[in-house]
Amino acid sequence: MNDSRFHESDLAALDPQAESSSEERARAIVARLVERFPLARDMLHHERAEIRHGALMRWLSEGSGMTLCELSRSNPADVDLDLVPYAQGLRRLCVALRGDGDFRSIVLADPFDADTRMWVESRIRAAGHPSTAWYVTSVAGVTAFYRRLERETRALAAPPAPEVPT
Repeated sequence: MNDSRFHESDLAALDPQAESSSEERARAIVARLVERFPLARDMLHHERAEIRHGALMRWLSEGSGMTLCELSRSNPADVDLDLVPYAQGLRRLCVALRGDGDFRSIVLADPFDADTRMWVESRIRAAGHPSTAWYVTSVAGVTAFYRRLERETRALAAPPAPEVPT
């Protein structure tokens, strides 16, 4: 946990433009992983950032028992903002995506955050227990997804450009 080279490099790989609360969460996630995998941390401190990031994502998956999710491949139109509202999702670093029927995919950046998991589970119960599958991704993946959602929502809400008479 004292090897700051690994810790700081992984934070930059997770999301160099993260907001401070997301960055703090990223630090907490990495600290928990470093605590769980101290030997791997020592082996990887000299590797390139993309190697460390891949290892971090693998550790998140293995440590949590959740499948990795690449949110960049998800359609923002599939987001379920009733289950996980935008502000809460960004703050808690989680996303709910609609699937077929009442199926929902829950994507967490911090699968070890018991408070967020309990909060999401209570939202699932309140929504009538839709079928769910849980996934894990990086902090950068969650924040980039919400940025993309905001951009696309803003673009849809923008008034159409006036037609130029010919």
